[in-house]
Amino acid sequence: MRVGYPRALLYYHCFPFWKGFLEHFGHQVCVSGQTTKKLLESGIEKTVGEACLPVKIFFGHALALKDSVDAVFLPRLVSLEQKTYICPKFMGLPSMIRAS
Repeated sequence: MRVGYPRALLYYHCFPFWKGFLEHFGHQVCVSGQTTKKLLESGIEKTVGEACLPVKIFFGHALALKDSVDAVFLPRLVSLEQKTYICPKFMGLPSMIRAS
């Protein structure tokens, strides 16, 4: 199975871990390309106006993957350290992408 992984935000920071995890189970991991103006524009089209620029870029990366892979892997990230939380919009990215 070809699994897409966005090259954006904390997802790309965590990429080595998730790549190893997915490959261990026999999946081929495909990463989105570099951030471009075209990618940003496609993300802007699919997001709500109040979304921040990083969220719009993330949408662009997810959209760039969707037609070239069997699935896009978007685990829900809540915290990377004890007693800390990430941005609520970032926590909701998997649901927002699924709904778009």
